[in-house]
Amino acid sequence: MKDFDYTPSLLYELMKIIFMKATIESAYLQYYVKLCILLFRRFNDKDNVEMNFRKLLLTRCEKQFYKMLEKERGDRRTRRASLDEMDARINSKVGNETGKESDFNKQMLYVFDEDEIKIREQA
Repeated sequence: MKDFDYTPSLLYELMKIIFMKATIESAYLQYYVKLCILLFRRFNDKDNVEMNFRKLLLTRCEKQFYKMLEKERGDRRTRRASLDEMDARINSKVGNETGKESDFNKQMLYVFDEDEIKIREQA
């Protein structure tokens, strides 16, 4: 690490590789953490964010978090829409008698994913 000339783009690519490897290979996580600590200490330029490894890694974590959050919100909207569609079909066929049961199914959608709901319905 000491005998190498680091540029902002190289440090950024190194951070991306470490982030990817740490999230995929949990068996070696302790070594990636130690490597990050070394890089935190070596690249701690408070004025230049491009040469601050901690800021680069934190920014990457935030981006990944919000990306996953948006995906989960989209999945929830899709499940909610399909459940609302199913409720509309049931209510049009049977009437308002199943309204209470449909409300229960709506609540369960937030607790379980679609596969688990199907398994529970079959049991």
